[in-house]
Amino acid sequence: MAFEHSISNVSLEELALRRHQSDWQEGQTRDPDVQELLQLSTDEAQALPSVALCTSAVGHTKSVLLKRKIPDVQRHSAGSVNKKKKVSPSEECCDAGTSLAPAKHPSPGALSPGIPSAEAPPPALPLAPCTLPRSRQSSKRLAAVQRDKRRREGGRWDPARKAEELRSKGGVDALGLNISSNGWQGKNFNATHEGKRLIEEWMDFSILRRLETFERIPYAGLKTRIRDCQGRLWFVRTFLGQGTQKLLPAFEQQARAFVAAVEARKAGFTETQMAENSRGPHWFSICGHDRNSKSEPSLSAWHASNREAVDQLWTPGGATCQLSSLMNSIFQREFPLLARRIQACAESLGIQPLYGLFFNFCLNAARPSRHINRVHCSPHIDWKNLAIGVCVIFVYGQFESTERSWLVIWEAGVIVEMPAGVFVMYPSSLFFHFNVDVCDLDFVSTNGELPTVENSSPLNGINGRGSCVWFNQASMFQKGEIGFSTITEAKLANAPYKCDSSSLIKEGLFPVL
Repeated sequence: MAFEHSISNVSLEELALRRHQSDWQEGQTRDPDVQELLQLSTDEAQALPSVALCTSAVGHTKSVLLKRKIPDVQRHSAGSVNKKKKVSPSEECCDAGTSLAPAKHPSPGALSPGIPSAEAPPPALPLAPCTLPRSRQSSKRLAAVQRDKRRREGGRWDPARKAEELRSKGGVDALGLNISSNGWQGKNFNATHEGKRLIEEWMDFSILRRLETFERIPYAGLKTRIRDCQGRLWFVRTFLGQGTQKLLPAFEQQARAFVAAVEARKAGFTETQMAENSRGPHWFSICGHDRNSKSEPSLSAWHASNREAVDQLWTPGGATCQLSSLMNSIFQREFPLLARRIQACAESLGIQPLYGLFFNFCLNAARPSRHINRVHCSPHIDWKNLAIGVCVIFVYGQFESTERSWLVIWEAGVIVEMPAGVFVMYPSSLFFHFNVDVCDLDFVSTNGELPTVENSSPLNGINGRGSCVWFNQASMFQKGEIGFSTITEAKLANAPYKCDSSSLIKEGLFPVL
C-alpha cells in the first residue's frame, strides 16, 4: 500500500489529518476538500467563522464567533500553515501506551504534527494497526471536527476575542414587533388587558410559573448577540472589560453624589411621582432634550431644575463621561445605520445630543430610606421611545447578579443575566420587559410553590443595584425627519407623516448577519 503506518492511542481524526499533511505526499494528489478545510482553519483573511454549540428548547440556536487575529505569542509558539517545522522521528513518535498529543498550547490556526517522511522512517514499534477512512465525506467531517476543537481551545485563552450568538427560529421577527400604526414608536402594551394581567402576576410572583419555559442566558464573560429569525441583530450584551471594571468605583461615587445633590435641593421627582412610576418606585431622573408638550426641543424640566448636579455628574473626563464614550463607540460598531439615522436627525434639529448618540439619559438608584434597596423594574414597555431604535442599559452596584434582577424580554422568551459593568442594548419600545430573581424561579421549579417573605432568601447587598439608561424619544425624530411639530400638522399640510418602519428594518437598521 502507498500508506501503511501503525500508531496507537491516536484519534481517527488526527490520524487522518497527519496522513493528509505528511511529507511523503508532496507532489501527489491531495484531497481538495480536506485541503480547503485546513486552509480555512488558519487563513486570517477568511470571513469570521461560526461554531455551533447547541439549540435551546425554546427555539434559539447558539454559536461562538472567533476573531481572525491570533495573539503573537500564540502564533510564535504554534507556527504557521505554509511553513511547517520539520520534526525528527524521535520527537514525532513515543513509547507504546503514550498518546501523540498536540502541543500543550496549540494555536487555533496550528495544525497537528505531520507523519514522518518516507525518507526517514521511524523505528518499528509494537503498536496495533489503525485503518484510515477512505471516503471523501469522512475526511471532510474529521477535518472539521479537529478544526473546531482547535478554535474552541484558542478562544479560551482570550475570552474577549469571542462572542456568543443566539438566533430565533421563528419566535421573533423584527417586522412583526409592537410598532405603532404611524411607525414612530411602540404600542402601549401596559394598558392592554394582557399587559395589566402580567403586571398583577409579577406582583404576586405567579408569573414565575410562566417563566419556567423561558430560555436563560447567563453571563459567561463573552459578548452576547441575539438575532431574529431572519438574522437581524436586535440585542447586544457586552462583556465586562478591564477598563470598565476600573471605572466602576469612581462612577458609583459620582452616582451617589448626584442623587445626594438633587435630594439636598429637593428638586427631584416627588414621592408620589416615584411611587406611580410604571417602572418601579426607585429613584429616577430624566436628563437631556425632549419635546414633551413643546413645539421645539429643549432641555427637560427635570434637567433644567437640576442643571448644576447634572453638569457635575457629566464632568468632562470623569467616569460617567468615559463610560458613555465607551458605550457610544460599541453602539456605533454594532448598529452603524441606526447611528447614522440619529446623527442625521441631530443635524436636522440643529441640536447636538448631550450623550453621544442619545438625546436622553436617566440614572436610577435605590431608596434605602424607603426600604427600596435596589432598582428592580416592574413589567413595562417604553412605548414612547423611537421604534426603530435601540436603548442602552448599564447596571452598577454590589449585588449577586447570578441570582438577582435578570432581565425578562417577554416576546422573545428569554431571561438575561445583567451583571454590574455590562451594557445591554435592545429596542425597549418594542418589547415588554421587567426584572426577576432567578433564585425565586429556581425555588418554584424545585419546590412547586411560590416564594414568600418567610420562605425566600434575603437580598445580597443593601444598596445593591442601580442602573443607567440612554434613550431617544420618538417625538424628537418626528420633528427632525418630517419637519412638523406634530403629525396633525403634517396631515393638514398633506405631507408625509408616517415613518416607514418596515423599509428601515429591511435596509438593515437592525443589522443582518
